Amino acid sequence: MQFLKRPAPFFFLAEPPVEAQVPASFRHAPGGARDATKTELEAVRRARRVQRIAKWTAERVGDERWALEPIPPADGASPADAAEVARERLGWLVPVHQQGAPSSSAVVKLIRAAVEERGVVALQLSIGPDGCRGFSLYDDLKPVIAINTHYNAEARLFTYLHEVGHLMRRTDAICVGAGDTAAERWCERFAAAFLLPRAELRERLERRFGAETTVRGLDQVRLLARDFRVSQTAMAIRLEDLGWGASGLVGLIPRATDFKSGGGGGADNTRGATRLRELGAGYFSLLLEAESSGTLGRQDVLRYLDVSETQLRAMTFEAEGPSES
Repeated sequence: MQFLKRPAPFFFLAEPPVEAQVPASFRHAPGGARDATKTELEAVRRARRVQRIAKWTAERVGDERWALEPIPPADGASPADAAEVARERLGWLVPVHQQGAPSSSAVVKLIRAAVEERGVVALQLSIGPDGCRGFSLYDDLKPVIAINTHYNAEARLFTYLHEVGHLMRRTDAICVGAGDTAAERWCERFAAAFLLPRAELRERLERRFGAETTVRGLDQVRLLARDFRVSQTAMAIRLEDLGWGASGLVGLIPRATDFKSGGGGGADNTRGATRLRELGAGYFSLLLEAESSGTLGRQDVLRYLDVSETQLRAMTFEAEGPSES
């Protein structure tokens, strides 16, 4: 029971229950597919449970934000055109929300809040250094995005937008590494275009290196990426896509640039704060709204959040300004 994380009655069922599986489009780095790890399977299982609870609750409190005004489906649009639509729908202004933000972590916080405002459940889960970067589970009422917290803020930002791309394609998917399918490449280009609009990037490129520059070196990529608070991978993808970077630039980016370099000791790691970072303010506020309307009882809320009464009070206080890890 403990190993499989299933209650005792599970083993006495007449037949195996029907359970949603790992997304069919399990994504992998070039070189061949691999099986999902135990940690990844558990993360998807957790996310599907949260999605079921969120959908059931949303139906009863009338939360139809995604159903009534979703980020429109891609429907054959180019990554750049889809990115423009998504920025407008999310109210995202690159000079304000990226270049004007105090830190890369603050940008991640802002994009998470923006997708939650549209009705998306945004989870941040510890899936480990060998786990997927993130995944998305589509639903017409409560889609879910989950991000692996092992990666640094810039990489998490790129993954958030990559998963938004999959929501626009109305698909489930798990992101393990660099895309080697048409859908993956589309989502990578979409995420890069969202974070790096043509006009803003051109202006900064010319200011730093001159009008005739073709970016060829990692130092140039690093400087430009820092200007927009994005990952070097996102910057290289966008430069290649626009023809402003040398062919093969993406392949020069070391994988290590996407991982945390240590630190982060200032985070509040109490149970309530940790659960709020994992589940997100959007899901948390949905459950509190359900309790306020009488749809859920207090014990239901505690059970769904897996916290004590004291921890719930701490979460309620923290929800006004949750920190990012």
